[in-house]
Amino acid sequence: MYHMLSWFDLKDGHTIDQFKRDYDQLVMRLLDQDLLVSTGPLGLREPESNLDTDEERKQRYFSIMSFRDREQSEAAYDEILRNIGPAIEPHNKVMSAVKEPIFLFWRDLD
Repeated sequence: MYHMLSWFDLKDGHTIDQFKRDYDQLVMRLLDQDLLVSTGPLGLREPESNLDTDEERKQRYFSIMSFRDREQSEAAYDEILRNIGPAIEPHNKVMSAVKEPIFLFWRDLD
């Protein structure tokens, strides 16, 4: 499996409740197109914990999307780059709400 971590803050005037609704729409559209296998729940960082040692980044929210293989992840990326298809509207809503996004991509080791 391949995974993408999205780590971000919300722009002023955007609420996490609205973001969740838009994100859920994006996930449903990607699943319907077989461009995604699953996602975890949206997360809220706990920076005051001793387990959080990253002092450089201050973003508070994160999500993880999981893909069957590299081909599926690239197909999802290509869909977004082409700026067409059913996932574009919810993707644009999600991206318009975030600031300072960081994306990490990795694969599971067998």
